[in-house]
Amino acid sequence: MYSLYDLRGKIRDYFRFSNEEIRALLLTILTAAFILSFRQWGETTFDFSVGIRNFFNAFLIVTLSLLVKVSVQKIYSLHIGYKMEYQFWLTGILISIFLCFLTNGWLPFLALGGFVVTMLPGHRLGFFRYNINYFSIGIIAVMGPLANLGLAIFFKMFSWLPSPLIATAIKFNVLIAIFSMLPIPPMDGSKILYAARPFYVFCLAGIITAGLLTLLINSIPLIVLGGFLMAVFFWAYYFFTYEFK
Repeated sequence: MYSLYDLRGKIRDYFRFSNEEIRALLLTILTAAFILSFRQWGETTFDFSVGIRNFFNAFLIVTLSLLVKVSVQKIYSLHIGYKMEYQFWLTGILISIFLCFLTNGWLPFLALGGFVVTMLPGHRLGFFRYNINYFSIGIIAVMGPLANLGLAIFFKMFSWLPSPLIATAIKFNVLIAIFSMLPIPPMDGSKILYAARPFYVFCLAGIITAGLLTLLINSIPLIVLGGFLMAVFFWAYYFFTYEFK
């Protein structure tokens, strides 16, 4: 009970987006929406009205997806005593735009940003942290891809609706979850890798498998079970092959 009370106080006092963070999110959202809608500016010839409508739809999907991801990471970081702030990755954004033009939109490379954490002042209630803990940061990081994967599965429950927005939302959330796992700073995957290599292998295998299953099948229990089993399999293979020596 005290931890929930403490978390509520931390959310009230610290859960907000700074002006710099809002600018970073807006740049990321605009870039991702541009990439996501790149091939949707007319069937055979350029059509501005069709393109701007598809761009706006992509903008809404990306905004929801990134706000859910970042908010989940922020709330969990507050829970364990850190303050998290989103930062865009300029190099990743430039590479993403370049590959989008190079492949005519067929390769939606979405390595667009990461986060930094700082320690919160000590509270009367809750946990006290006196240094930056790599494993804790790894848990914060994995919350982002899991949030996007959960959002993709949520949209999957409505895939029977005749709306292309549902399919786009599923696709984007799966892609952003998988690309977030890249072990390249400042992506989430790099922080998970620094936390523990076996943990990274477990998360990477599980998220990729569950993401692909979300795109291919409709059974949510099978998606969750398949992701978990592959995560365990690859974790065991890696651990007993490379770590357990």
